[in-house]
Amino acid sequence: METMPTTSQDPRREVVVRMPAGWSRALVTGCVGALVPWLILLVLGGITAHTQSGNPWLVEASLADEVAAISRVWAGGYCVPLAVVSGAKTVTITLVPWGLTLAYWWVYSRIIGRRCRGWALWFAVPTYVLTALAIGAAFPGIAVGRLTLVSFIVGIAGVLSALARRHSQDRRPRDGKANKLKVFGVTSAREADRASLAIGIDAGEARIGLGARTLTVPGWVGMGLTIARRILVGLALMGIALTAVSLLVSIDRVEGVRELLPLDGWGTLMLWLGQLAYLPTLAAWSFAWVLGPGYTLGTGTHFSAFEATSGPIPAIPVLAGAPQVTVGWWAIGATVVVAVIVGLGIGTVYARDKVSTHCLQMLVAHVVAALGVAIVFRLASGGLG
Repeated sequence: METMPTTSQDPRREVVVRMPAGWSRALVTGCVGALVPWLILLVLGGITAHTQSGNPWLVEASLADEVAAISRVWAGGYCVPLAVVSGAKTVTITLVPWGLTLAYWWVYSRIIGRRCRGWALWFAVPTYVLTALAIGAAFPGIAVGRLTLVSFIVGIAGVLSALARRHSQDRRPRDGKANKLKVFGVTSAREADRASLAIGIDAGEARIGLGARTLTVPGWVGMGLTIARRILVGLALMGIALTAVSLLVSIDRVEGVRELLPLDGWGTLMLWLGQLAYLPTLAAWSFAWVLGPGYTLGTGTHFSAFEATSGPIPAIPVLAGAPQVTVGWWAIGATVVVAVIVGLGIGTVYARDKVSTHCLQMLVAHVVAALGVAIVFRLASGGLG
């Protein structure tokens, strides 16, 4: 008997790893996204230091010391405490300028969103963090651990916002007309539910862009997140409006404090830009005042709808806008009435065809919005030295 030779196939499979298109550009873009805000602050700070050289409140410093001081201010946007020498002692500012943090996030997300696509966006995160870490490590007095953590969070948030913006642009109608679901929520939400139920789909689905792929979630989850985002944006705008009203009412005191500072036109502009970096915190304080708990600006001070106890506060113009009057319970009552009206409006505009879907959608919206408000109030606490 003749034996035929046998052959065996190798069961192993060849795995080919391909980098996403544009990954090298994303690496470079991540570095640029971290460098741009730092360079802008260096230019503005350098101009300020030279134009205000005759200010008796400022001490003479070398170029290296100026760059180090400006870099520590830059690191403050990443939640790094800022040490300021005041006379013979050093005070530490732990109140975070969240306006700077939001500016970092916006610049970074815009840069990578314009230059990168899909999964390649994620390659910008490590270079963004490493660049921020390199800048922080080059100067003494900067807590690189906290800088690394917060820059990583900003990097992730920037990528997610860039992906969401790209996903929204891809879904935009080519004729330029607005999506009916976003404009006429009263009818379109129910119509979408009924159309889905007609083909056997309960509550529809929502897609969240994650690069080359999308994450599919139930429709009530996607709409709940959209409602929460709009609630938080509305609260932010209301807080800014309350802050503006407080400053306008107290404009004489604010201007009086500003006149105490020996600044020229450029110095005054930089002063107000610096105060603008604390606008999110000021908006949160305004809400705390309206809701009753209030806030403090130092030992022995307390400002709320029921109490206005003033005392020595830092010579910062916007802090002079703290309300010096008490309004009592009517402010809380008016806030509750407005909240009920807004809640009824949201419940009507985003009504769903099924009661269970509607309740789940509103549960997601309110839980996420409440969590966002809690985080904002927690981040609005800190010390000014």
